Amino acid sequence: MINIEKDTNEVYHSKTEYIGSTSLKKIKQSPLHFRDCEFKKTDALDFGSAAHAFVLEPDLFHSEYHIFDEGNRPEPEKTFASKLNKIWKQDIYGDHANVISSEDYQKLIEMKKYLFSNFYAKYLLTKGVNELSHYIDVFEDVGCKFRPDSLHVKKRIVVDYKAVADASLEGCMKYIANYDGHIQAAYYTDLFEHCYPSTKPAQFIWVFQEKVKPYGVNILKASSQLLDCGRYEYDLLLQEYRHMKETGEFCGYEVFADNDFGIIEVNLPAWKIKEFQFKNLKSK
Repeated sequence: MINIEKDTNEVYHSKTEYIGSTSLKKIKQSPLHFRDCEFKKTDALDFGSAAHAFVLEPDLFHSEYHIFDEGNRPEPEKTFASKLNKIWKQDIYGDHANVISSEDYQKLIEMKKYLFSNFYAKYLLTKGVNELSHYIDVFEDVGCKFRPDSLHVKKRIVVDYKAVADASLEGCMKYIANYDGHIQAAYYTDLFEHCYPSTKPAQFIWVFQEKVKPYGVNILKASSQLLDCGRYEYDLLLQEYRHMKETGEFCGYEVFADNDFGIIEVNLPAWKIKEFQFKNLKSK
């Protein structure tokens, strides 16, 4: 059975009976990290969430986010990490309110203006269906879920918007590599094709945008090679996920050992191996 719902991001993440790409990537660190992972909020994540809402769900942003004048904080020379500023912010907005400074709000306005000046970026992010949760009861023998930033069913396009520090081609490729973007791309593409079967293959497209001026935009499409690499890895991770569910075993790093003792033999990395010769030593 496939359930497609327009729910909140919080509801989507609460449905742990389904496995999403973020959790799959946590298994890649180790099953133990998957089981005991704790979500930690950071300023970068908070701003990224606000940017997503502002671009993809503007009505939701204006109903849920509070914009405040950071100049009124008791220690204006310090960030909101300081104790007094934290207390001041909590007294006004509480623990769970979504708040954003007027400075960051102005930045979001400028980012969106430049983002939507790119015709195709605007099309990808506004002409599809945004933030739609999909729950698949059985895919590769497990329950799976995905929540694309934007979805173009007729055009067969899955879109992911990323607010990043560096949107150059090199910066984007580093981001994809560092955050296992190939796994998400393959997983989302295959789940999309499972939910919306067609003879026309689906495409996965990233819209990257810099969080600093001039807020540059880069649009990248996942190649068949990238998707194949992601597909290979997510299949292995799903196998491990099935094993964890069946056995209740959540191994740490020993899961990567090829023996029963959990001992991993290591070599010196190639980048550390250097050839050198002292000039005052002569061969005899």
